[in-house]
Amino acid sequence: MDTNELLSIVDLLITDYSSVFFDFLVTDKPILFYTWDADIYSEQRGQYLKNEDLPGPILYNAKELVEAIKNIARLQPVYYDKYKEMKQLYTEHDDGKVTQRIVNHIFQKSSKKINTLTCCQSKKRENTNLSWRNER
Repeated sequence: MDTNELLSIVDLLITDYSSVFFDFLVTDKPILFYTWDADIYSEQRGQYLKNEDLPGPILYNAKELVEAIKNIARLQPVYYDKYKEMKQLYTEHDDGKVTQRIVNHIFQKSSKKINTLTCCQSKKRENTNLSWRNER
């Protein structure tokens, strides 16, 4: 099944560190980050984004995940501003007409300006937010 078709019909995304959440932002539906292996992952691979910037709660075990699902209506407004910021930053031009604009620009020599990205951060940051978990 095509991932985008699947994302369009689900009510909630549960993901780990996958970039699939960027594709899901356009749906305005809630995202839960289930990161049971956060300490290991961060140490071995690093992350491009800080956990506190993500548009949904970080959940470290199945119990937290179940509670978040049960309380999703209460949680979604808590992350509204982060969700909106991330959506504007990464999906501002995802309106369903991107391909049409590109085709017009290339093949029909449209003079209409298209939006392009000219540089992006390409270095992962070490996640320092996890030290508190070791103190529990």
